[in-house]
Amino acid sequence: MERNNYYQRAFEKVEFKFIPVYYLKTGKIYGYKIIKDFSKLGFEDKNEMYEMVSEENYFEFFLLKIKEKAMKLAKEKGYLNKKLFYTLRVNYIKDSEFLFASIETMLKKYSLNKENICFELKGFKSWNDVEELLEYRDEGYDLLFKETADTPISNSLISYSEPDMVEIMDLQEKDLIKSVKKYGGKIIYKLPNDDPYEKKELLKLGIDFIYKK
Repeated sequence: MERNNYYQRAFEKVEFKFIPVYYLKTGKIYGYKIIKDFSKLGFEDKNEMYEMVSEENYFEFFLLKIKEKAMKLAKEKGYLNKKLFYTLRVNYIKDSEFLFASIETMLKKYSLNKENICFELKGFKSWNDVEELLEYRDEGYDLLFKETADTPISNSLISYSEPDMVEIMDLQEKDLIKSVKKYGGKIIYKLPNDDPYEKKELLKLGIDFIYKK
């Protein structure tokens, strides 16, 4: 199958889940995490898909096409008045200027304010990987640093970048939470499916937002 036809199939077959993110203090829905699913194309690991389109220098365009489909679905579901969390895999982006110029056009199409979008940054290793993207925060976008086993977040990175939000992996990371709060950032945490939680305890730890897959 030709590449273009394969990408077209990806646009058609990709599915989305909208995971509610709750503001812990009020228990109300703050926004939705947009989770992309390419499993119908045989890609259980999304990185395989992204690696392929990146090698073809097609990543930014591919991302925009997928994002537009997600925005259309979010509109149909009535979610555009909430914060929408959308993942940007930093290690695949080669032309951030083109990407964000196209995003601006898309926001106008759906009558969305920049404040409605939070870009969840993944795949970074250091300050150098996110420096260019931080410029767009000055234009009104929120940025979230997502901590993973492959990309731990250091206190020095927090002090250099002062992110709007950080998603932590472990409630024991008290120093990291303290550092984020010092610069005015918010903390988001994914609740384990099999672990009950006490709202008061999470608030005491400094957690602002929670979600569960």
